[in-house]
Amino acid sequence: MMRILLLEDSWADAELIGTTLKKSINDCDCVRVETRTDFIKALKTETLDLILADYALPSFDGFSALELARAICPEVPFIIISGILGEERAIETLKSGATDYVLKQRLERLVPAVERALREAEERKLLRQAETELRKSEELFRTSVETILDCFAIYSAIRDTSGKIIDFRIDYVNAAACENHGLTQEEQLGKWLCKLMPVHQTSGLFTEYCRVVETGQPLVKELLLEDGETEGQGGHGGQGGHGEWLITNNQPTTNNQQPTTTN
Repeated sequence: MMRILLLEDSWADAELIGTTLKKSINDCDCVRVETRTDFIKALKTETLDLILADYALPSFDGFSALELARAICPEVPFIIISGILGEERAIETLKSGATDYVLKQRLERLVPAVERALREAEERKLLRQAETELRKSEELFRTSVETILDCFAIYSAIRDTSGKIIDFRIDYVNAAACENHGLTQEEQLGKWLCKLMPVHQTSGLFTEYCRVVETGQPLVKELLLEDGETEGQGGHGGQGGHGEWLITNNQPTTNNQQPTTTN
């Protein structure tokens, strides 16, 4: 059942508001309060889905009620209901966090305003949940890649005005990659890959990375090191909300040996 807190000193107006709501919203229960003390108590003790507040009360006002609601239960949508709310005050309440306002002379707007407020509140709730899950996934990802022995890096493609890829920005490198490069994360993040480590250009890896981004085809390549040993080099590319990206992974070299591509 929808739980609505109604701040209203007029019994007649409260009845009219309740009747208007129940015509379209069957499963709802209004908790009516008149004073600041009762309003604060309800905010702290009730599980609320919506707050409706008269703007003008004998010893309390809707703007003060809005400030209290934002402090105690900021996720609950808040709608001002008033018969004397001017345009300037209406804009002020919206800027201060009110979801909407409805004039008592226009109560036919109440149900649509309530439905929109509840819909937006649900969307914000889902967004918060998604952001929480994303943070958890990012934490798990970082924990995983920071503990593996493979070098792992994420780059973003940098293009010139003609659309040609001219380098890659280093967005992330794990501990193994830092050790292999002989550089800290701070010395690498945000830098241009080939400017910082020209070996990617001279070894031909830059060309391979460009191909991965342009075609979406993964890179699986064996590299010949200066000491005669080999290492595996892999790369995957794609596009997303933050542009074009490239993920690379390879077994770390020893003694800072620089790779060259095999024929």
